[in-house]
Amino acid sequence: MRRSYGSVLGLPTTCLSRVRGDVRDQLVQWGRTDIADDAALVTSELLTNARLHGMPPVRLALTLRGGRSGDQRLRIEVTDSGPAFDTDLVRARWRHPSADLCGGGRGLLLVDALCVGWGDRPLGRGHTVWAELPGAASR
Repeated sequence: MRRSYGSVLGLPTTCLSRVRGDVRDQLVQWGRTDIADDAALVTSELLTNARLHGMPPVRLALTLRGGRSGDQRLRIEVTDSGPAFDTDLVRARWRHPSADLCGGGRGLLLVDALCVGWGDRPLGRGHTVWAELPGAASR
């Protein structure tokens, strides 16, 4: 089974609460309320990064893949026209003894903690940051 949802967004700060609600509503429609709050948080973090560091247009895509509820994974993708970044460098920064998250960087750390995987995929013009949430039985 594969279900998809997509949206092109303008990203004023006030828009994020509406998008979090849309993500929760979509997951309710798909019968996946168990991951709705985590999905809303991950989506919010990825969209915030796109707003702060990326370039419009910004596109959000949700894809639910798999069979039974416990085997499904939700893939969240945020695409913008800004440059790609080195995910290995971001992860290495967290491990460095002098890492200071006071100036930022906590959002992707949250994404890393909640998801079974995440990364950045460069495109011809822009890039896509993706993250996958596990099904309930995978946690």
